[in-house]
Amino acid sequence: MTLTAELGAAAPTVARYRTAVAGGSGTFEFNSRYDALWSWSVALGDLNGDGALDVVYLQHVTPRGVAVRFNQGDGTLGDANLYGTSGASVDVALGDLDGDGDLDLAVAVGGGSEVLVLRNEGDGTFDDPDVYPVEGMATGVALGDMDGDGDLDLVVAGGDFGTYVFRNK
Repeated sequence: MTLTAELGAAAPTVARYRTAVAGGSGTFEFNSRYDALWSWSVALGDLNGDGALDVVYLQHVTPRGVAVRFNQGDGTLGDANLYGTSGASVDVALGDLDGDGDLDLAVAVGGGSEVLVLRNEGDGTFDDPDVYPVEGMATGVALGDMDGDGDLDLVVAGGDFGTYVFRNK
């Protein structure tokens, strides 16, 4: 997978949205807590193909990295699998970036001025990351088909240096 970057000339707007239909009442009660060191940004998706939503979050202090906790099928989470990062990660997005039918990870690493793409092996484990540098500090990441070609592209908020679009090739 090759991604190419374009720095936007105009001040672009980046929006993230999620929709879901819930049968609940809209009120919540505390259920459980899982230990993490400064967890930051969270995303949900079925990473291992078992039909249950797994949890991905960023661990912001040493050991820094992307933490993956598999849903045990009853809403409880297993132990965290940690994938190290070069700096303090600030945002994560999930999507099928390589077209193989499973969810991959895109991670904005603010302290490292880069975006990492971790490809899912199909069982919820991930390859070593591909690294895409940005100027300044990566502060956010989103996935979407920006060029209408049917695959997900990567959009990165780059702090004072603008917004980057990496086209999936």
